[in-house]
Amino acid sequence: MEKDDQRINVNWILGMAGENKKLLHGELTRLIIGAGMDVHNALGPGWDEMDYHLAMLKALAERGVKAESHLRGSLILRGECIDRFELDIMVENKVILELKHIQTNFAHGHYAQLINYLKFWKKDLGMLMNFGLEQLRFKRVPYTPNSGALATTGAWDGFPEAECVATGFDVQVPAVGLTYKSASLGRRTIDGFLIDGDLVVKVGALQDRTTASDMARLMSYMRQLNIAHGALVNFGRSELCIRGVINQSKSNLH
Repeated sequence: MEKDDQRINVNWILGMAGENKKLLHGELTRLIIGAGMDVHNALGPGWDEMDYHLAMLKALAERGVKAESHLRGSLILRGECIDRFELDIMVENKVILELKHIQTNFAHGHYAQLINYLKFWKKDLGMLMNFGLEQLRFKRVPYTPNSGALATTGAWDGFPEAECVATGFDVQVPAVGLTYKSASLGRRTIDGFLIDGDLVVKVGALQDRTTASDMARLMSYMRQLNIAHGALVNFGRSELCIRGVINQSKSNLH
């Protein structure tokens, strides 16, 4: 009876069996969610993430679903490795499943991480699954690669085009000696980088446009570094947007 009840619950969440066919990898998604429900019902919240990981591998195998664990990747740019990462579970070489054990809803960073994995492994669907709450939480995350336009805004509105060329530029992640009045707060690295000593760049992704919070952070970095020019670079869903920013109080220095 328990299994029958659970099967009904899964179909209710995704829609009836006929509706599943309209979803991207709908039947496979149904099996993944069913496995997650079995694991959550058996273990409950409060254990290590690896416990849920191992249990999910077993639950998927019981359903005849192929699952590969901890696949690793390296992001190579211009012949150099700039990042290494490891996904949780690849299901049937189609769906990337990321497991969490958190006591909150999924955060922006969880979606960003999963979409980066989808880009790298060239897959069109990922799933986030959280075992940390009283009920299993999950989210389907589809991904469609696209090549969008380039838009420039802000202080660079008049520029006909913008191009970032890595060769020959001096790129650093500077440390700032942060102070409040006469008190030293220590040295901090910024969430961005400095090009040729006079342009502060902050990079974002996954939003359609830069936000007021992004602007405030960039301006804070520019003030502390005593730099007049900055740029917000956003790799959004539909276009790459480069927003030029000038700190007027410092612009007479350059």
